[in-house]
Amino acid sequence: MKNILLLSLIAGLLNLTQAIDVNAQSKLEDRLAQKVKQRANRKVDQTMDKGLDKIEKGIDDEVSDENKKKETTDTKQKSTPAIKEKESVAKQTTAASSSFEAYTKFDFIPGDAVFFYDDFSSDNVGDFPSKWTTNGAGEVITGPNNLKWFELKLSSYYLPATNKKLPEDYTIEFDVITQGITQKTSSNAGLIIMLDDNTKFTKGRNYAWFKIHLAQYTNAGIKVISKLNGEEQMQNTLKKDLRKQMINGAHISMAVNKKRFRMWVDEQKVIDMPTLIPPSVQQIKLGLEGFTNDFESGHLYINNFKIAEGGIDLRSKLITEGKLSTTAITFTVNSDKLKPESMGIIKEIAGVLEANPDVAIKIIGHTDSDGDEGYNLKLSQQRSAAVKRALTDVYNIKPARIQTEGKGESQPTSSNETAEGKAANRRVDFIKL
Repeated sequence: MKNILLLSLIAGLLNLTQAIDVNAQSKLEDRLAQKVKQRANRKVDQTMDKGLDKIEKGIDDEVSDENKKKETTDTKQKSTPAIKEKESVAKQTTAASSSFEAYTKFDFIPGDAVFFYDDFSSDNVGDFPSKWTTNGAGEVITGPNNLKWFELKLSSYYLPATNKKLPEDYTIEFDVITQGITQKTSSNAGLIIMLDDNTKFTKGRNYAWFKIHLAQYTNAGIKVISKLNGEEQMQNTLKKDLRKQMINGAHISMAVNKKRFRMWVDEQKVIDMPTLIPPSVQQIKLGLEGFTNDFESGHLYINNFKIAEGGIDLRSKLITEGKLSTTAITFTVNSDKLKPESMGIIKEIAGVLEANPDVAIKIIGHTDSDGDEGYNLKLSQQRSAAVKRALTDVYNIKPARIQTEGKGESQPTSSNETAEGKAANRRVDFIKL
């Protein structure tokens, strides 16, 4: 049909050229034929192009899908922690943050004046951390959530490099995880914590010494030794089986109020002794015992190490002074998810509100200066709202009694140039209305 129409068109045009000489007519016929051929070829090319476009799009889509799958796989591989964990510490942390039931009886209150803090974020992987001293070895590694952790080594003691001596009332906190604790691990393996009157790496004449046993197949708990003027005052092994927490990842909290010593592992209080700490204690030391030199029998890592002065009952401050500021309420990095150990101070605030039903408060969140200012403002608002939810959902405080606000990084109390300053600025204020 198309050919017939084309021939008719040619014939019609030829009738218009009857007055033209034969040579001119012949040339015109050739040009018309060529033009018709070009248009026909162009139509064919367009049809072919459309078909090829569809084919190419299908190929591109497949390649894109493959690239997405590869990117997802690569991302997962890159984000895989250097520590091989049987269970994901990140999942445990998220699960713990979403449920505080186990922490409703947690009564640890951190000190309110941070004078040492280290999360090893400023250290290079493979180096010994700059804010510590040792008589042996140790290094910073990449661990869960791609955060940096400090790996302790055998036959070494570790001292925080701070010029401030331990005061009469103070708290110490840190996170700990282990890897490779198996039946090859010695039954004597454990984490050593020592409060000492000697700022060197040897034991002094006055100290309290603790060893948390780590081996999976032993029945030991926490060994405690106390010495005063070189004379042993106490030696005992507390039957507290902490192996599961220590292997999977735990938060250790300690509070010293003059002679009284208390220790929590996660939410569990494992030691409460009223006269354990000898006088003149001025340094904390960490170490390992019972591991093999090649470390095939296990590894131990610490993070978020904090020492703060204070830690006495804070309830009276909110009522008598009208304001309570605390760094004890902590969150997962860059989120408003409360860490479970924050429930100690939240429980205290809930107790104040229950005992004073006419009191209303405002919760104000603050951040350090890391990151964008607008982001920090929004984050601080979300974090103050998260604290309110904990008070209302867990302790049934009426929401109408609580206002929330976020100040972001706008009201620092310390310099953001140091880790200690940043830790002090990441705080929550409670204001009596």
